[in-house]
This record gives sequence, structure tokens and C-alpha cells, in this order.
Amino acid sequence: MNELEQAVADFLADKRANARSLRTAEHYQTVLGRVFLPWCQVEKLAEPARLTKPTLDRFKVYLREKRNGDDKPLAQASQKSYLTAVHGFLVWTGEQGLTTPGVNVKPIGQLDRKVLNTLSRAEIGEMEAAANSERDKLIIRILGDSGIRLGELLGLKPESLTTQGRENYLTVHGKGGKDRLVPILPAVATRFKRYAEKGRPAEDYSGKVFIVLRKRASGGYDGLRARAVQTMLKEVAHKAGIKKRVNPHSFRHSAATNALRLGANPISLAENLGHSDLKMLQRTYSHLVASDRHAEMMRLLANDS
Repeated sequence: MNELEQAVADFLADKRANARSLRTAEHYQTVLGRVFLPWCQVEKLAEPARLTKPTLDRFKVYLREKRNGDDKPLAQASQKSYLTAVHGFLVWTGEQGLTTPGVNVKPIGQLDRKVLNTLSRAEIGEMEAAANSERDKLIIRILGDSGIRLGELLGLKPESLTTQGRENYLTVHGKGGKDRLVPILPAVATRFKRYAEKGRPAEDYSGKVFIVLRKRASGGYDGLRARAVQTMLKEVAHKAGIKKRVNPHSFRHSAATNALRLGANPISLAENLGHSDLKMLQRTYSHLVASDRHAEMMRLLANDS
């Protein structure tokens, strides 16, 4: 192990010990171990001290020219994510005296805005109807209604259902280890409770509501994995005749967009989605529904004339 690899190992150990979220530590592991260090090896960079501004500029160029598995350029969001991780590593090496203080990579600034592909409430209903099992139907309904993240959905347990009087919530374990209550309809709460209690094998040992269909050789059932949900949603969308790119995150965008169209309170919506403030909501969704803004302006102008 050379000096640079040792520095990365020490940094990752520090992150695992001190990061607020295990997912954050895993992201650093992925970026530094699978992208940054292999590039450094090709560039014959074995010491942190050799990470200079010209060197790091070459890394930024490398990311811009990098192709993914579909031979498409690496998305701007991915480039920014990778550079943010390397930025964190270089801040740490500077504090440790391993690199010159101030030598760093600046993550990409404001990303290009794109009109995101969203699903209407009707399309979400069509997908739910096309799903083969109550497990998959419930996944589609919860994602479409609540906008919770896929990892949050997969972490749901039977006790995640919380009832306060006539109000029903899912207790979601979100980013940064923060729990939040996400409202759900009474009918969905009833289905969730029924499925958690009677819709799964009695010998499930995973503790999760959504589990795989095949039992482990050693007994019990594992919790459902993200890739399985991604594949299921794609297949169900095709079966329902929906000609859009569908993935778990598109349900999150759809839930937020549909809620805003119905006049949802942005503060309440941000809390439901697990955003700490309104910045993400404004940056991501202010441009999604141009037709809605047009209709609103026409109505205001008509009333003023």
C-alpha cells in the first residue's frame, strides 16, 4: 500500500467512525476506492503531496470525458458528487499536513436545469393495477403517495406504521439518522398493516416489511434490495403501457410535483420529503410545471383586466 492509498484508508476509517450516516461513509468508499484511486494509479500518483492543482484539474477533465456503462457521458450530478467526495478527502489531507492547505477541487456549480419526467396520479394508479402482487402494488402506492426515498421504503418495519387518533403515518428513518412522520391515507395504512401481519411468510427474520420471495438456504427471507425494486418498476411500467423512463426517484419527483399542483404547503411538503429547508424544493421543482405557472398567470391577468 503506497502513501496515497494509506491516506485514503485512514480518511475512510475516520469517516466510518464520525460520519452521521453510514450511507455517507459508503459513498466516500465508492468514489475514492473505485474512481479516484484507480485514476491516480494510472497517473502514477502514489503520494498525497503530488495532488496539486494541475493534477486535480486533469481529474476534472477525466470525469467530463468518462463514459458510463451505456457509453454515455457521466451525468453532471455524478461528476459533482464525485468531486464533492474528493473535495472532502483533500480538506482532510490538508488538515493532516499531507497536502498543501488550500489545494482542492471545486465541485461543479449550479447544475443545468432539466424538466424532470414525472408520473401523473392516473399513471401511478395504472402501474399499481398492473403489478402482480400486493407487495409490489403497495410499494408503488407508497412511493407515489409519499415521495419517500427508496432506501427509506426498504427500511420500513411493521412497527413503522404509527397511528395518532385518526391520523396515520409511516415513521421513516431518513438521511443523517433523522426520523420523520410521513402522512399516509387510511386505506394505505390498512393495507400496510394487513400485509405486514398476514401478507408475508411467518418465518421472516429480516424484520423488514418488504422482503424477497425466495427463502434463504439457511432459512428466513432477506429484505428486498434496491435493484429488485428498480427492475420491478421498469417491468410494471412497460406492462401498463407507460412510455416514460420510470425509476424509484421519479416517484419522489412525481409525488412532490403532484402535491405542488394541488396547492400543498411547501414547508409541509419539504418536511414530508425529508428536506431540511426549502432550497432543494425550490431548486428542483420550481421549473417542473411550466404549464401550471402559465395557467396561474393567465388567471391572475384575466382577473386584473
